[in-house]
Parts: sequence; structure tokens; C-alpha cells
Amino acid sequence: MAKIRPLLDRLATQLAKIDSEAADTVDELLTLTQGTPLANEFQKIAGAVTEYEFEEAEAALRALTDDWYSSELSASSFEEQPLVLDISTGLAYWHNPELLRKYLAKFVQDHADYIDDLAAHLAAGERLDAARKIHRLKGTAVTLGLMELAPAVVEMDRALTVQDTLPSALLEGLLAKLRQTMTKSLVAIRDHLAVVPSVESSADGETSHI
Repeated sequence: MAKIRPLLDRLATQLAKIDSEAADTVDELLTLTQGTPLANEFQKIAGAVTEYEFEEAEAALRALTDDWYSSELSASSFEEQPLVLDISTGLAYWHNPELLRKYLAKFVQDHADYIDDLAAHLAAGERLDAARKIHRLKGTAVTLGLMELAPAVVEMDRALTVQDTLPSALLEGLLAKLRQTMTKSLVAIRDHLAVVPSVESSADGETSHI
């Protein structure tokens, strides 16, 4: 609740003032509520803000907060959820929202079949190839702000580089955890990219209205 309430208040003020920075606030809320029932509602609000339908966004926010505050859906229902994608962490490395967006999009493109490929290396006994593959991912996950994926990758990296042999049960568990966190990360990135247009697409959109 402590994290969300100030953002809701800020967003309400920005929408009332028709402030374009409302888009940034909605993005923060989307990041915090990723994987919860509220994420879909904030995506609708983000869409209205993108179309400059501030009255529509304001009405949707009012309905959402009224329902939320008066129901059992408290902050604990989503603030305890681990953060899947932390844009602020990614920006701490790249210092440029557009550059971070580019690398996130590339990550989705390059890693759709990553876990299957990794599993194939391990099944074929190609442990060195698997270790190299996972080691590269370790740095990428951290710098993109993939907060659930990064520790899962570290576990696998440690297992492949430190342990001489991997019990099948341990290997299967690590792969299952990686698959789950990778899937959640790809979904979180796609959701983020869907509501945060690139600078180029925004420029094209503005041009088309001239």
C-alpha cells in the first residue's frame, strides 16, 4: 500500500491537469502490479492516456480506486508479489529509456526458445556449452532489471560451474524454475513494450496527425 498509494494520488492529479507525465506514472504502476488483477486495469488507463483521452483515464482510475479501497483487494494482495521487471534497475545501467526499450525488445526476440535450447545442451551432455549460455544470460538479466529471472540464472550458473555432477532431480528443478521465471519475464517485457511506445513510433504517430 505504501508504494502504490502515492502513485495513485500523483496519477489522479496529473490526469486532472491533463499532464502528459501521467504516462510515466502509469508505467510505474504497471511495473509494480505486474502479474496481479490490477495490471489489466492500469493497461486500460495507459491506453487512454496514450490516446490523450484524459477524462476517460480519470474516470477509469476513479472507478478502480473506489472499488479497490472498498473491497478486500488490499495492497498486500499485490505488493508482496515479487517484481518481475524493474525498469528503474534497467535504467540505472543504460541511462536511456529508448535504449533500454530496444534491448528489452531484443531480449524477447532472442530468448523465446532459450530454455528449450539450454535443456537440449544438457540432455546431450554438452555441459560446457550450457554453462557458457547460462553465464551470458546472467549478466543480461541483471542489466535489464529482470528481478525474478536473475537469481534463478545465478543458481543454474553456480550449479554448472561449481558442481562436478548434477543429480537429475536438481537439474530438473533448476530448469523448471528457469522456465517459469523466463516465461514471466517475457510476458512482463511484452506488457511493458505494449504500453510504452518507442520514440520512433511516437514520432511517426505525431507526424501522421499533421
